[in-house]
Amino acid sequence: MEVITASEYQECRAFWQMCQYHPILKDYLIHIPNQGERSIAYYNALKSIGFRSGAPDYLLPVHAHRYHSLWLEMKKKGVKRHSQLQDMWLSKLNAIGNLALYVYGADEAYQTCIDYLDNKL
Repeated sequence: MEVITASEYQECRAFWQMCQYHPILKDYLIHIPNQGERSIAYYNALKSIGFRSGAPDYLLPVHAHRYHSLWLEMKKKGVKRHSQLQDMWLSKLNAIGNLALYVYGADEAYQTCIDYLDNKL
């Protein structure tokens, strides 16, 4: 029997919907639209206004414990592939006092946010 898993987009939607019921997440969580295929012209136009390849999918610009902010790179459940650019971004963000992580699915992303806000990370 084939197991059907949600796409990364579906995981992102589910995560966003969960966050709408949390007072801090609904007001401060930001999605960074950096996924998807683009034409060269559109990519260059985006790059000219600050687009950064490999930047994480979500930013929670709320200070918690020893971190300036939380950055999340969403992956669908069961997928452990990371690009070198994504690895570089997470490393750079962590080096300057943020918490930047890969999360695998909506549930893990949401729980990571709750743990971050509760100073458990």
